[in-house]
Amino acid sequence: MIGFIRHLIYNNRMFRWIIPIFYYRWNKRFKSQDGFLSGDTIKEYLDNDHIYTYHKSQSIYFNHPTRTIISEFVPKQMAFYAGKRFEISAGEVYHFDEAFLIGPNAVGVTTDGKIILDTAMDLPNVLHKCSPRLLMNYDKLDSELQGDWAASLVHLFCNSTYTNYFHWICDSVLLIEGVREYEKKVGRKIKLIVNDNLTQYQREYLEALDYSEEDLILWKDYRKASIRNLVVVKSRRTGTNMDEIVSSHGMNWLRKSILSKINVPTQKQSERVFLTRQHESCRRITNFNTIEPILRKYKFQIVNTEGLSVLDQAMLFYNMKVLVAPHGAGLTNMIFSKKLTIIEMIGNVDNPNDFQWYCAYYSMSQALGHKYAYIVGETVPLLKPHKTKQIYDLKIDSVEFENLLIQVLDESQG
Repeated sequence: MIGFIRHLIYNNRMFRWIIPIFYYRWNKRFKSQDGFLSGDTIKEYLDNDHIYTYHKSQSIYFNHPTRTIISEFVPKQMAFYAGKRFEISAGEVYHFDEAFLIGPNAVGVTTDGKIILDTAMDLPNVLHKCSPRLLMNYDKLDSELQGDWAASLVHLFCNSTYTNYFHWICDSVLLIEGVREYEKKVGRKIKLIVNDNLTQYQREYLEALDYSEEDLILWKDYRKASIRNLVVVKSRRTGTNMDEIVSSHGMNWLRKSILSKINVPTQKQSERVFLTRQHESCRRITNFNTIEPILRKYKFQIVNTEGLSVLDQAMLFYNMKVLVAPHGAGLTNMIFSKKLTIIEMIGNVDNPNDFQWYCAYYSMSQALGHKYAYIVGETVPLLKPHKTKQIYDLKIDSVEFENLLIQVLDESQG
């Protein structure tokens, strides 16, 4: 019933006319970025003894991705990075003596109404989907939760109703390094605020990083929480004009932390892997019957990571030499590889009617020092034409794919 009412409201022409007025005050504030704390503004707001740097900034060089010899097309987002060097942020921790977490996505707000952007992945546009009315009226809300010395891992892509593996790793788990470093500085334990519907993989990551239930505060879709000592770790992704670059320092910390929990097996594991999405609802290979024989020919193991534990996935990637996969969150596990060559199958590229980010894993591969190649498949929409977003399947040219595979395998062995 609630969903039906929302449908009526959001599809009502009058509502579309009213909503800009309804959110006038918020839109005015958003345009001016009034009271948004990020970068220099957060350093002006806090005393120096409330800012802690645990590693310096770094630079990352982006090698040109490998593609088939016959292909002259280079996607715009990849062309933006290729052959250039980018500076990525230092690791920093910000300590607020008293602050609030507001709404389902736990956005940080100071006692005088400043919005702490790093609690929203340091992405201002995200705030539009983070209950602006609550953010604007934070002082009129009663606190439903009280806490002391806590850091939040909750955000738009990891909350009580939605979780995403890539964002859990890059926008939540990597923050724990900063929390740990700040614990050493202040000499006390800092609790983690996490979504109350923890998935199996979230529980496994927290356990592998030595967190028990006593170390966690479950976020239950609260409207407001009061935290006496809110510890905020600077986002581990540095924004550019074309997506964000994940911190190589943070990823290497996670790799070392997780692999320390693994005993290297005596049996040899597969060094060539294809991560299948054929069991998923999108980004499947429609002509997989022509691609699978090629994979078998070059001795690739076809793997579905869905049934593997976090530690098993880490071990799989640790031993891997060559990875082929359609665009998907499973590629995030490249963090655990030593020296990897990746072929990513991508679609819906540079569609003027349907913009999307597609080079996150190219970017991640460069931050980790891996080799990266790609093949652009024919997009098979699963939604309305020209409105595919991530909801599409792929048809891969088998001849082009085998040529790229031969090229990449020769280079990886050279």
